[in-house]
Amino acid sequence: MIDDNTRGALESIRLDWAVTPDDVWEPQAPLHVPGLHSGVLDDVLAAFGDARRSSEASPLGVAIRGPAGSGKTHLLGQIREEVQAAGGYFFLIKLLDGEDFWRSVLVAMLEDLSRPSPTHRSQAAQLLDRLGRDAGVKPRVLASVTGAAPLTRKALDAYVSAVYDRHPRHRRRSQHILRALALTESDDFTQQDIGTALLLTDVDEIDDFAQWGIVSARLGYQEIVENISRVIAMDDASVVAVDQIDTLIATNHADAEADERAVSRVAHGLMSLRETMSRTTSVVSCLSAAWDYLEAHSERAVVDRYRTPPRLQRPASIEFTRGLLTKRFAQFYARAAFVPPYPTWPVTEEALATSIDFTPRDVMRTVDRYVSTTLRSGEFAELTEFVAASDAEVSVRQSNSDPTQIDQVGQLDRRFAELVATADPAEAFDRVLEDTVVPPLLSAGLATWIDALASGGDMYQQDAKPGKNPALHARLRRTIDPLTDAERSWAFRGIAASNSRAVQARLEKAGIAAGISADASMRSLLLLRRGPWPTGRKTERILADLTDRGATLVNWTADDVKVLMALSTMRAERSEFLAEWIATRNPAQQVGFLADITPAATEVIAPTAAVRRSARGRGATMASRMADAVRAGGLSAAAAEHLFAGSEGRSA
Repeated sequence: MIDDNTRGALESIRLDWAVTPDDVWEPQAPLHVPGLHSGVLDDVLAAFGDARRSSEASPLGVAIRGPAGSGKTHLLGQIREEVQAAGGYFFLIKLLDGEDFWRSVLVAMLEDLSRPSPTHRSQAAQLLDRLGRDAGVKPRVLASVTGAAPLTRKALDAYVSAVYDRHPRHRRRSQHILRALALTESDDFTQQDIGTALLLTDVDEIDDFAQWGIVSARLGYQEIVENISRVIAMDDASVVAVDQIDTLIATNHADAEADERAVSRVAHGLMSLRETMSRTTSVVSCLSAAWDYLEAHSERAVVDRYRTPPRLQRPASIEFTRGLLTKRFAQFYARAAFVPPYPTWPVTEEALATSIDFTPRDVMRTVDRYVSTTLRSGEFAELTEFVAASDAEVSVRQSNSDPTQIDQVGQLDRRFAELVATADPAEAFDRVLEDTVVPPLLSAGLATWIDALASGGDMYQQDAKPGKNPALHARLRRTIDPLTDAERSWAFRGIAASNSRAVQARLEKAGIAAGISADASMRSLLLLRRGPWPTGRKTERILADLTDRGATLVNWTADDVKVLMALSTMRAERSEFLAEWIATRNPAQQVGFLADITPAATEVIAPTAAVRRSARGRGATMASRMADAVRAGGLSAAAAEHLFAGSEGRSA
């Protein structure tokens, strides 16, 4: 039997690689193992230095290529931290929809402008503050524009006039964008909605813009991105990192011509980033084979705009795995007030010796699987070997006959019922509070949903916590093919606003960020609202379009929110028997919309080579692996040919 001290220590280990270790927006230093991909990091930072020295032009971009799980996302986190520490700006673009490249870029940039910088509450606040200080704007005017005091038209006019006296050649092209950015940074929600509407090209109500000095507002998505970049460049340089082009290239299209069109759209967008954006280093992060595919199916001018440093390699030393686990375990054990017998406990030196060539992701998945199995079985033994996931799932006990443990689970039943009964769901339905209240509730619900899975939980992950004014409140991802990172996703967005314009802007951003489209069956969007949607022709048209593309309108209830609030509190309390309680009670199924996605989200996928090692193992023929990828992984035949070419022996 596992003793209480050991159980508590293992319970503290939360290797959730989606929201902490690989989170681009979290501090990197506490978890970074020195030496990993340092050469590629230096190449990107050198390009960023070139952008900072430029007066307007952008340098060549950088293509970061490597196998799935090799640390590309963690490397982006290091780049983000270095760039922001130097005073620059960073944007992460997840291209889930190739239909409109620049609309996707715009929505991502607006969301990332709302994320914190090292010195300000947001990158937008940093930009507005530093432009104003450089232009000698009076403190009271600066306070009004940066959100420290109410924004007035008089203050905005004075601010814009001073900034463009300092940068006169940009006045005619970008001053309306600067005004809109100031409106989005206001704490007044009506002002935020006006600024967002302009930036999303929703300019039907011109009177709303005129009252803030915006008289010529009709710009396309690419023009707005160009002008945002021009405003940022008046202060400092930027890095724009484009992630997940693998997903677009791997989309299963109906024919080869559609395949070529999709790749062409992405390629043209990547090529024009350099010409469109000022003082900006473009970074593309993708699988090695995806870049090869892009090279083979696009103009030479596209790839010629990107440097290609050496491909990322899997770590090949015991020391790396030891450093990786030591750093991660240290933070967990410190919070649990536990002193381990050795830094990587319960992973032995014998196990570390077998971890060579495992990716960081696979190391953490193996340990996570071991911890989960140990806690559920109630039998403890140190980990002595890293073994790749096999077709046979580990058999574990779902409950324990120990009367003491049964009583502890019963106590958690009573605690859960108490929390549900006393929860007040009002804040989740408040348009002012929803962006801060709803994301952690959904995160708790999705984490509990994953923890209740009997097996395969390591194939699910959540997006990082969103920033201010987010496009989405949460997203659940299921990895379909670890070799290509093909995935199925469910995005969530709560909308409590009553104003039609505010609702429309939130719907538009959610649809773009979720990447839903009529032929994208692997992506879903759940729009959560209590009560009816606003009436009006435009809102109805947007809702109809979203539902046609795969969105689901969910009437979420006070009972749903109460359960999520109870789960959030219980996860924060971290009872040592919480894992056992979740496994046996499966409380997330009490949330209606989580129960509704369960059949599709847990659908059994054939154990093919494309999804996980099959009985055929490494000896599987290329033809059979490609066929498996097309059937189970959602890949097009053309993409499968390239994504699997030369991949034998690379899978972890």
